Amino acid sequence: MICVLSHFVDDDIVGAVTSRLHVCLCRNNLPGVRQYLEIFAMQIYLKFPALVEQQLLPIFYNYNMRPQALSSYVFIATNVILHAGDLPMQLKHLHGLLPSIIPFLTSHHHSLRGFTQLLVYHVLCKLWPALGPGTSEVAPLEKKCFEDLKLYLAENPDCVRLRASMEGFLDAFDPVKSATPTGVFNARDEGLEFECVPVSLMEHVITFLNDVRNDLRDSIAKDAMAIKNESITHADSCKDSAELLKANEDGAFPLNRIDFSLDFQKKITVQEYGSADFLGDSEPPKLLLEMEKEDQLLRPVIQSRNQAVQRIKESQQQFIFVASLLDRIPNIAGLARTCEVFKAAGLAVSDASIIHDKQFQLIRIDSNGNTSHQSFISV
Repeated sequence: MICVLSHFVDDDIVGAVTSRLHVCLCRNNLPGVRQYLEIFAMQIYLKFPALVEQQLLPIFYNYNMRPQALSSYVFIATNVILHAGDLPMQLKHLHGLLPSIIPFLTSHHHSLRGFTQLLVYHVLCKLWPALGPGTSEVAPLEKKCFEDLKLYLAENPDCVRLRASMEGFLDAFDPVKSATPTGVFNARDEGLEFECVPVSLMEHVITFLNDVRNDLRDSIAKDAMAIKNESITHADSCKDSAELLKANEDGAFPLNRIDFSLDFQKKITVQEYGSADFLGDSEPPKLLLEMEKEDQLLRPVIQSRNQAVQRIKESQQQFIFVASLLDRIPNIAGLARTCEVFKAAGLAVSDASIIHDKQFQLIRIDSNGNTSHQSFISV
């Protein structure tokens, strides 16, 4: 539907439409959803070519944008280049957009880099013959590509971090001196533990990338754990915790009661307490206390799940079926029984007197012998 609506955007609302479109593209959506937004954006920029330079081009110079959003904009830009109205417009978009896309061929993000490589090659295969290699049109384009590439490498956060970690190594490296005995036995860098040789630049880069990858994995794991813990915690559990804390202050419960309730994987061995004299102990057995604590932990989770299911049911829209193409009584009676089973809001029929028909009542009867007609609406 959104792709069809793109044909009805005019000059009066195009600014507001593209503003909301950019917000949607920057959000985290599934690739299938994003493709509809991308097609909508392509239609807008093909219909309004002036917006390409005004809105689309500056986006590629925002090097802090999420890679997922950049992938969408690269897809939009390449299709705008390929499907512009005529060859002069295609070449104009090529000179304007291609230099800003070229730097993403070197992105640290694997998906963005691979996606850009695929699309740029497709564009070059289609339009490179029209440029006339070796002519005066190619030189300015190549110069602009290199300028944008240098700007990207200078300002991209990942590239800045990599250069900072390698600071001083490249400047101090001298290939001529490294070929002399002094350079070979230079102990300026820490050597490898086994080979006792200086650490190479490639090893520095690999170490840096591994550290970044491990940090990213730790961050993702912490986020996933936080989300999982938040799904367990509920407002009712907070209330129960407050009551336990109050009871602890009054001395009614030991302090370790609250701490132990967080132990999800506590192992319980029944045989260990099987011979205990429950009636003779002044305090409840430890096994029973552990079971009570687990019940207290499970109760808020069950309440939270039930409330979530209830909210989903309340937010669901009810259906009203219209039997406009059915004229036979058995078919209408069967549809009415189906509506009751699935709790439809209503069933609209052309003649409400059908509920008094004997054949209809026989089919409509439920397992208890009742026939309810509350779901019917006369049309």
